[in-house]
Amino acid sequence: MRGWDAVGAHAAGYNSQSIGIVLIGDWISSVPPSVQLQAAKDLISIGVELGYIRPDYQLIGHRQVRATECPGDALYNEISNWERFTHGVY
Repeated sequence: MRGWDAVGAHAAGYNSQSIGIVLIGDWISSVPPSVQLQAAKDLISIGVELGYIRPDYQLIGHRQVRATECPGDALYNEISNWERFTHGVY
């Protein structure tokens, strides 16, 4: 983890106003293990609790801001059901 205050290099044009959470794996046809999904949710919750993520944040997938298959169809479908997921963007 780079730290909450570090600007990432995950999505050009959005790096200074976002954080990138990476779930290592190829999530095209299968979702990550539940423990990995829960860790991502917990990280978001901690970020909100500590004030690094706004309570009204928008959750999006990498493919919504860049031409990529990331985060994979299966994971994208999974996060599209999470609270605060936002369709559209670009």
